[in-house]
Amino acid sequence: MDWLLFIGFFWAASLMPGLNMTLALSLGMSVGYKKTLYMMFGATLSLGIVAFVCAFSAGALLLKFPLFFQIFTLICAFYLLYLSYKMFKGSKFSLENKATDISPKALFWQGFMSSISNPKAWALFVALMPPFLDKADPFGSRLYMMIAVLMVIEMIDFHIYALGGMSFKKILPTKAYLLEKISATLIGAIAIIMIVEII
Repeated sequence: MDWLLFIGFFWAASLMPGLNMTLALSLGMSVGYKKTLYMMFGATLSLGIVAFVCAFSAGALLLKFPLFFQIFTLICAFYLLYLSYKMFKGSKFSLENKATDISPKALFWQGFMSSISNPKAWALFVALMPPFLDKADPFGSRLYMMIAVLMVIEMIDFHIYALGGMSFKKILPTKAYLLEKISATLIGAIAIIMIVEII
């Protein structure tokens, strides 16, 4: 397996401003970097579970039946479009109403549920994991090394976004609501690209 290709592809995909990274950015602004760590741990653990499930079940099934993969991707894309619309039409983001009293446990589960229900993550791993698995030994050490690498990359990117959110709060506190509009637009663009690739 070409590890450079694997790492480069996933790192580029991970850095895209999807739902999980937008959450890390928003929490970095609203509750601060240290509290956002709990969300990061939950989301990263969840991501490892998604990667594992895709490698052994959904990935194999969808590769065997390409039509299912196309339908699944379209469903994910339309869901992203819906979330993009809801984010864009939502009320202005206010740093004055930040949830500083949210518990570490709640942040952990927020991150976990955000990642496990993120269609972008499922679609990405369905496409990414199977081609890089060892066909002779799909349950072998390569799989677990891949998942570990994915989790490390995701955690690094979460730190980048959370620290960025904290910095954004300091640099532009009165215009923070623009972040939601930008994030919504980017998520919508990702969904449109997914649809175009299927068509």
